[in-house]
Amino acid sequence: MSPRQADPQVRAALVETAARLLAEGGPDLLTLRRLTKEVGTSTMAVYTHSGHMDDLRAAVTDRTRLILINLINLAHDELANGTVARACDALSEALDLARRTANRVFEPDIDRLNVNGGAIALGHPVGATGSRLIATALHELERRNKQTAFI
Repeated sequence: MSPRQADPQVRAALVETAARLLAEGGPDLLTLRRLTKEVGTSTMAVYTHSGHMDDLRAAVTDRTRLILINLINLAHDELANGTVARACDALSEALDLARRTANRVFEPDIDRLNVNGGAIALGHPVGATGSRLIATALHELERRNKQTAFI
């Protein structure tokens, strides 16, 4: 008896469901048992289609990356057609997806992340982004009486 072929629809369902679980509740919600229960398959299916959970997480990352690329390409096409508002919508959606995904995966402490806003909020002069970020980090370290910053 030859081994059964892996069903690509099951793999797609695993990746889509894993992406949804991560989006809804972060890494703690994505467990092997919960995933297979929601897809309606056995735990063996994850190993058959992905090797292990880390490979499945990598597939979710690849899926998210593909969506971002498609949104950015859509924005480029809209700009080429002269529809700036629709291009901005596509870019905004791409950035929001990236932000939400990063927040769910890395669960940053928002009170410590980008405390003074981003580069645009800081009003940096063109070409001085690095110096402006370093100066802002040094001022913030002094204000908070801390010794380490991540730029």
